[in-house]
Amino acid sequence: MTFSCDEVHIEAMINALVRMVLEFVVLFVVYFWLLGQNTNLDTSWLFFATFYALSVFVVPVQVQYELAGKYAQRWLIAANPATHTHSGEINLWRILLPYSLPLAMIGATGLALFQVWFFTPTWLVIAVLAAASLLTVLPLVVLLNRKYLKPLYQSTVSPSANSPTLKDNHEEYYFTHHVFPWLPVTLITSILILYKMSEESLFSAGRLDILQSALFVGSTCYISCLWMCYESVSQTRVDLKLGRFKGNSEDSINSTELLFLIHLLVVAAIGITYILGYWLWPQGFSQLYLIIIGALLVCLCGAGANILGVTWACSTRQAQLNEDA
Repeated sequence: MTFSCDEVHIEAMINALVRMVLEFVVLFVVYFWLLGQNTNLDTSWLFFATFYALSVFVVPVQVQYELAGKYAQRWLIAANPATHTHSGEINLWRILLPYSLPLAMIGATGLALFQVWFFTPTWLVIAVLAAASLLTVLPLVVLLNRKYLKPLYQSTVSPSANSPTLKDNHEEYYFTHHVFPWLPVTLITSILILYKMSEESLFSAGRLDILQSALFVGSTCYISCLWMCYESVSQTRVDLKLGRFKGNSEDSINSTELLFLIHLLVVAAIGITYILGYWLWPQGFSQLYLIIIGALLVCLCGAGANILGVTWACSTRQAQLNEDA
């Protein structure tokens, strides 16, 4: 099998377009409908700016791991078993960050100011968002095809490729490939959701009830846990296939334990929020402190879900290998 840049570029761009449309529709419905409709006009600028900032980080990474997972088995078949060792240390996030960070900051700020200053109608903001996403996300995807996917292919199938020694430090893999990269994504998403929830509650009731606020944080943690777990499972499966991560045979969890631990994290977040609110703000939560406390708890739950996702992916992979043996 050879690496055809043109075919991969086309497939990657189609994948990115589909992801952006689907994710925009889902988040749009959640933000402007499920979370409440009373403050849509006042908070819409935050949604569009945040969506763009997340897109330039999340969509390129999702596309690269999906393509790597799709072609991993073919690459390994093409590799020489006698000489192939592993694909080495190629950190996708480190490649992406210098490009995505300035684009996210400039683009998100520009979109927010464009809507706030000029009182731009929603349809025009969506059109500008679509154009900005196409002009930035698609080039990023093509760039990563060249800087990440192609070197990954070459180091997998070629015995002469320079492949550094694979590290057995599982904690380092957890944090450098999962927790730290996804932490800003979790933080930004949690602030967006908590801000909209609190604004709707203040508009309707004039105050932030302690129990309701705790449930706000719990629901946000639940969404974050499921999302982060899914991303880590997908990423770890690719790394395991390509030999970039050996897995930890000492730690293993099954599906039931995974779901139990995720729900335990959510319940703990609800309990902590309620206790803090009861002790410190018995008359009702402060919006600022609710967002700060909630965002911290969501980040902790998301990081825990990342580690659980990695562990579960390793466990299922090991179980599959044992069955094949």
